Amino acid sequence: MNYKKLLAEKDEEYALDVVSYMQNGTVVDITAALSLSAARISRAYKLPMGRQYYLCGFTAL
Repeated sequence: MNYKKLLAEKDEEYALDVVSYMQNGTVVDITAALSLSAARISRAYKLPMGRQYYLCGFTAL
């Protein structure tokens, strides 16, 4: 969910709280190996994958 959507669906205070919380995270480079591993795990456990992760992994190949 992005800030613009949060702002439209909730209010500015809530949206800023979410942004603040997300900034505490860690950004990890998605390598081809990591992307392929995620795809295997997703398939094995029948889990959906976010489109951005799917595309990042395969554009890295």
